[in-house]
Amino acid sequence: MDNSVLYMQQQAEQRVRRMQEQARRVVEQDAHAVHHPMTPTKKHAPATSGDSSEQWLLLLLALLLHQNGARPELLIALLYLAL
Repeated sequence: MDNSVLYMQQQAEQRVRRMQEQARRVVEQDAHAVHHPMTPTKKHAPATSGDSSEQWLLLLLALLLHQNGARPELLIALLYLAL
């Protein structure tokens, strides 16, 4: 084989090895980040039936939209979200 072809093959092998090593490091960092998050996550309390202010706002919005002739699909979607 020609020396230039051998040289190009060796360069390609080195690039592949570097890319594989970099990909391995990225995967390890991602796995480490998943197990040890930098910021703690907040847990929200589930909304109780009828007591949530968001539910009241959605119901009020649905009522106002109904009074102004909104499409029934939109009203049903809002009422579903308010459940």
